[in-house]
Amino acid sequence: MKHLWLILFVIITQVIIFSQNKVVVNTKTGRIHIPGVLHLPDLLYQKEYDNKELAVTGGFDFCNACFDIRPEIYDYDLEKQLTTQAIVAIKNNYEIMYEHERLEFLSELMSNILKRWPEPLKGYSYRLQVIRSESPNALAIAGGNLYLTTGLIDMVENDAELEAVLVHEIAHVERRHTLKSFKEYQKKQLGVKAVALFMTTLSVASGNPNVEILSQLTKMLTEYSMVLAVKGYSRELEMEADMFAQLYFQENELDKINILTVFDRLATYSSTRLGYIPGSNAFSDHPAILQRMKQIETGHFYRYNTPLKLTLNPIGILRIEETPKGPQKKVFISTVESDLLSSIDSGFITIEIDKYYSAESSDSPGMAELIFLGKIYNHDKNRNYTINKINFIIPYNIISKDGFVDISVGAGKEADFFGRIKVKGYLKQIEEAFKNKDIAPYLISISPINMSNNKTLEKSFWDKKIMCDAKIE
Repeated sequence: MKHLWLILFVIITQVIIFSQNKVVVNTKTGRIHIPGVLHLPDLLYQKEYDNKELAVTGGFDFCNACFDIRPEIYDYDLEKQLTTQAIVAIKNNYEIMYEHERLEFLSELMSNILKRWPEPLKGYSYRLQVIRSESPNALAIAGGNLYLTTGLIDMVENDAELEAVLVHEIAHVERRHTLKSFKEYQKKQLGVKAVALFMTTLSVASGNPNVEILSQLTKMLTEYSMVLAVKGYSRELEMEADMFAQLYFQENELDKINILTVFDRLATYSSTRLGYIPGSNAFSDHPAILQRMKQIETGHFYRYNTPLKLTLNPIGILRIEETPKGPQKKVFISTVESDLLSSIDSGFITIEIDKYYSAESSDSPGMAELIFLGKIYNHDKNRNYTINKINFIIPYNIISKDGFVDISVGAGKEADFFGRIKVKGYLKQIEEAFKNKDIAPYLISISPINMSNNKTLEKSFWDKKIMCDAKIE
């Protein structure tokens, strides 16, 4: 009899869970709603789905009252603040043409690109605007805001070249380059102290932020936005966007010659105007354009059949001690540090690399590089982490001096993984080692960047580096 009651309880529970997943679609407006809300449409326009995924597959959109449609990504609140300031800076520096004759076509082209994007989209709401300027230029800022100048639109001669430009700009958004470059700016302004950086960023999302810190952050956001509007992104981030443009063209079986001809037009424009592009931001000087063209020409992707997987385990805390022979790095575990390490499970971070890109470097002449793409998963639901650095040993004793650096992921979340290794020579051997997963990670350094319930304990580790070993699969 007890078993019958247990079976009945399980069935009832499953029915309740199943019914809770149901959604109601307004067939007139195309919005998805949760059942039982007062703003449901008349029965005539209601259509029920077993879950929201099926409703989305049916071509319907979420009601933003019933569902939180914000992207589930780390530092989203900070990125929103940054977007607001950047939009203001652009409007202060440029004239926006709200009724340009090609605006509708460009917006439709942008939408088609997003439908064919080679990776899952973050969930930003995109829009495109035209800037009145004779200088051929493009700019993208966080949140899905793309800008093309009239000079650029007039310069290109076919839609495939426009597609190449838009793909490059969308890559800036999807790879969160506004946020990345702001954090680099933040480091230069505040120094590398983890506590200062952490507290400044935290104040955005806090319900009761420190007024002084929030004021400092707002000032920094405003200053950075003015720099972004005028100078654009670093060569490294431009290189990453170029790479994703090539990935998009490859995945959609398009001819990458259209990426190269856009660069050629910019290089020609530069050479006929005293060797530089006045007021440029997204595109740098003439030699840099040639280097970026070389990257596209020589670059190729490799996809793993099964991802290269690294599972990280904490082993100690890195300290640097002064000795008669100079600073020495050592791994320690004191009594207090043992409390922290015991609260971190083995396998708390996993990294899955599904592809890499090999090419001549566009920002370091004479160098080649491998760029690794994938996901990082933080299984610790109490702390955010930043991966400070991972180095690799491969056959022939070739050691990466650059490694993978500065990648942050929220508690219980996932984030894009972007690792970059620059080399001079031995590229084929290094590429072969990674292709065969014949590598050994070492000197893996990770820092916690979030407080747990034990605030005193956590504060003592904001400026410390947790050393890890890794299992390769």
